[in-house]
Amino acid sequence: MANKQPKALLLADWLESVWMQYAAEDDGQMMQSATELRRLYQVNQELIEALETITDYFEYHDQSGYDAQEKALAALRKATE
Repeated sequence: MANKQPKALLLADWLESVWMQYAAEDDGQMMQSATELRRLYQVNQELIEALETITDYFEYHDQSGYDAQEKALAALRKATE
């Protein structure tokens, strides 16, 4: 069965596992990288939610075709591919 966890979180887990194996040789950068990947993943989720709200607003008010909506939709497609 394939893991459904997002790639950023899989990479963060991998970095932590590698860090645990080589902690004595590492200056903490792998653990910091894993923490940063998780933080950026969370920020990305919040941005996706905000973009969905914006696109829903335009759709509800039947204002399709506006530049802001098109940019929001393009960003959503890129963030969720």
